[in-house]
Amino acid sequence: MKHKCQWCGSEEDTVYSYWTMTPIVPELEEQINKLGRDTWFEKLETETTDELEKLAFYDQLLNTFGNGYVCKKCYTEDELNYIKYYE
Repeated sequence: MKHKCQWCGSEEDTVYSYWTMTPIVPELEEQINKLGRDTWFEKLETETTDELEKLAFYDQLLNTFGNGYVCKKCYTEDELNYIKYYE
């Protein structure tokens, strides 16, 4: 059934399920890798930069789930990015 994809906005066949508020964004994941994947968030306690605030906001979106529609293209791309950055 055609619905608007909540990630890319295209009107395509979509899957209704629980999704994160944002797909995995490779550019932001690379910034996290550069800062240290397991420690970047500790810098938030002592530093305030636009980059850290952007990453903190992205992290919150990536860890917030809700019901919605996502198209197959976005789902497939997100799965590949999950394997690349989280496995």
